[in-house]
Amino acid sequence: IACQPTRTLLADQNLLKNPGFEELDQGGQPADWSMPTDVYAVDTQIAHSGKNSLRLRNSNPEVYRLTTQPILFQTGRFYKMSVWVKTANVAGNRSGDRPSM
Repeated sequence: IACQPTRTLLADQNLLKNPGFEELDQGGQPADWSMPTDVYAVDTQIAHSGKNSLRLRNSNPEVYRLTTQPILFQTGRFYKMSVWVKTANVAGNRSGDRPSM
């Protein structure tokens, strides 16, 4: 997940803390993120850059579980969000992951 502002002096700054899930807390979960650990886990085998990614395994399509991190946005600014998502063995009409702000 990456969130980068546009039309601002901070154009190259990522507003997320630990965007690549590289820093882990004492419990082995990504630092600065809030997530249900029954469906999300750190994956050290597949990564876009760095050494980690976040794996989602949700067997119940009726329950959509989110991983979150608060970001302070400024009024009147435009922001650009980009996300890298890799899927495998996704089944059903409501499966997968949907980035949102």
